[in-house]
Amino acid sequence: MQSDTLYIYDGPNTSSPLIGKYNNDLIPSLNLMPINASLTNNTGCLTVHFVSDGSSESDGWHATISCHQVCQEVLANLNSILTIPSPDTGYIAICPGSSIHFVGNSTYPQNNMVYNQNDNTSVYNWYFGDGSTATGSVVDHTYAQAGGYTVYLEITDIHGCTSTNSIDTRVITAGNPFHDIVAPSDICANDTTDIIFASGGTLGAVITGDPYHEVIDVSL
Repeated sequence: MQSDTLYIYDGPNTSSPLIGKYNNDLIPSLNLMPINASLTNNTGCLTVHFVSDGSSESDGWHATISCHQVCQEVLANLNSILTIPSPDTGYIAICPGSSIHFVGNSTYPQNNMVYNQNDNTSVYNWYFGDGSTATGSVVDHTYAQAGGYTVYLEITDIHGCTSTNSIDTRVITAGNPFHDIVAPSDICANDTTDIIFASGGTLGAVITGDPYHEVIDVSL
């Protein structure tokens, strides 16, 4: 025997597209589950059709109706061509104190389905991962400390709807890898000297000189 069933339609009558039908057998978790009109529903109306099984009585159902701003999708993008230095597979490597020229843009897959979206009416907010922020589609930022940082770009359109996607950009600032370098003694023609790199004291390179040329062997 079929339970009481609730039919919800995306429009002003039962000839509108069916969003779904709900009862204890079909979808028992309807409680607190939001049902929204679609972007293509110009009326914003929903039609609810309740069908009783005709054999038993219960408490029935209730719902809370609310209106909210319709949001069209907003996608944030990093322009990898105009961004300097350009990211390499999502990473930008710089030295501390160097500046990055970030250029962002946005994509509006549902533009003009309900309202018009464009870059002139959208707000660009950058979060650089080091506690600093900036506003604008084109910004410059300098990282003072060595480390790794995730860059976020959030775009808000004219109706206050924001992008939720990630631009997948990481900044790596590396410090000087050379420490405690001591100048070697004077090298004259035909002399040979060893340079030891910090890898457990293992020989890393040999510089050999003669009256006519200098040879660098970097074999390990």
